[in-house]
Amino acid sequence: MTVATSRVTGIVVAGAALMWAVAGCVDAGGPAGEPAAGSSASPRPTVAAGDLYGASDPSSQALESPLPSAPSPAKPEDSEPPAVTGPPPEPTSGPDTGIPYGADGELVRGADEIFSLTDAEQHVVDQAHALLVSDCLKAEGFTDVIRMPTMPTPGSGVAEWDETMGLIRAESARYGYLGDPQITYSGSDGWGISQDVPVDERKKVLDAMMECQRSTASDLGLPAEGDLPWDIKHAAQAEASADPTFIEAVEGWSQCMASEGYIYARPTEPWTAAPWSYPDCQDGDTRPECAGDAEATRPALSALEIATAEADLACKAEVSMVPVFRAAMWTSQQAQIDANRPTLDQRLDTEKARLHRAQELLRVRGGT
Repeated sequence: MTVATSRVTGIVVAGAALMWAVAGCVDAGGPAGEPAAGSSASPRPTVAAGDLYGASDPSSQALESPLPSAPSPAKPEDSEPPAVTGPPPEPTSGPDTGIPYGADGELVRGADEIFSLTDAEQHVVDQAHALLVSDCLKAEGFTDVIRMPTMPTPGSGVAEWDETMGLIRAESARYGYLGDPQITYSGSDGWGISQDVPVDERKKVLDAMMECQRSTASDLGLPAEGDLPWDIKHAAQAEASADPTFIEAVEGWSQCMASEGYIYARPTEPWTAAPWSYPDCQDGDTRPECAGDAEATRPALSALEIATAEADLACKAEVSMVPVFRAAMWTSQQAQIDANRPTLDQRLDTEKARLHRAQELLRVRGGT
């Protein structure tokens, strides 16, 4: 699942990714995920990574082998996972479409990525701002209270999930809907209060830090305002989900799944509404599966889950769901980018100017 983040200077705020509704359903009888009455499920052909994407996907160099047959029920850690390597640092494109993938393997490179600093560039800005705040705190009598930001860690460059389509990576079917433990995503920790600050002093230090953050906020130049790039990306996802060609692909996928004995109306359902989903536990929930750590009660990986994932991916490939969505989202996003080009370009120029000032500050200070 894709996760959306927004940065307030020096602070990274994580938000839950928005799940867009996908139209289309099939009346095949029976509850979601249960075999249809009278159906006889037969194995579907294996799916190579390139087949699912309709072209060469961003991880195809590492994922050329077909899927293995469904093993007997076992936990993922019982077998040695395949090595995972990602694409080149720059986002790759499918040769038939020219549509770039995101840095973490997202199906489409979003406007939020196009018109924002990279993780490495943002780290430079965070590092410079933390240095300014540290200077301010020292002038107020606080020393060694800042935790400097960590260097960004690169991810695998491979995406397993899409918030509209659920599971999308062919090689991950061997793990059902648990996720490949070898897949990692890029990210870094922002700066904050050092863990060495005593608990009884943290409130006083935090108040001083917030004041220093405000007083130094403009030293590098104020960050670009608004969430236009993210709004454009989300609007493009919504339009792609409502595109008639994509709706037709969803209906075809649902019919394909029904023919194999799996009753799902939408491609996210095998991931979110199946028996192996994590329980949706709320505060005060007294159900046994919600006792203690809810995630620990997820049913163990089963042959049924793996077989469902294999059918899920094979049916997506059969109706070309991924390339259809990629084309629809990219077309919508590009139209919105063109309509807002001056504002978006100005936003990126503002961020690049902040980056230049941060680089100069760190150069003068010797890269500290």
